[in-house]
Amino acid sequence: AHADFLQLIPAAERGDLLQAYCKRLFGDDGDVALEAARHWSRYEGCCLHLLPDPAALEDFDSPTKALGVGRLEAHYFRHAGFFAPDQLLHNIGLLHHLPCLIVQGRYDVICPPATAWRLQQAWPQARLQMIDDAGHSAFEPGIQAALVAGTNQFRDQGNFTLQEQPT
Repeated sequence: AHADFLQLIPAAERGDLLQAYCKRLFGDDGDVALEAARHWSRYEGCCLHLLPDPAALEDFDSPTKALGVGRLEAHYFRHAGFFAPDQLLHNIGLLHHLPCLIVQGRYDVICPPATAWRLQQAWPQARLQMIDDAGHSAFEPGIQAALVAGTNQFRDQGNFTLQEQPT
């Protein structure tokens, strides 16, 4: 998937892939923008799930989805998510009073599990739930189940305390 992502960009521009993609995604040539968006979006689609999902990949190739995903993500990446380095962790004390459930796929290659662990270490009141058989997508079965269970628990109890799971 990464080789396909690189393929669009000439070797001389690969030192700054984000800039190379932004030049194409936000340029004046709509055909070039769509081609770049499709490469970007397909790469994203390939990285979302633990196991390949051909239907999701097909969806990510549609012009509307590709342009939306490619341009939105490139815009946020270009601006570092509009955060200073470690801004969230440095200001986490502002959130300590809020209930929080962090649901993380063990095999997430987009937002690696170490990032969720760092967040939970800085926010000990938050509950981290690692999903052993999931990647990044909220539609992975284990992540989806954990999000629904967490939402129901918050609705019913107003918190995300760890509960015993039935065996």
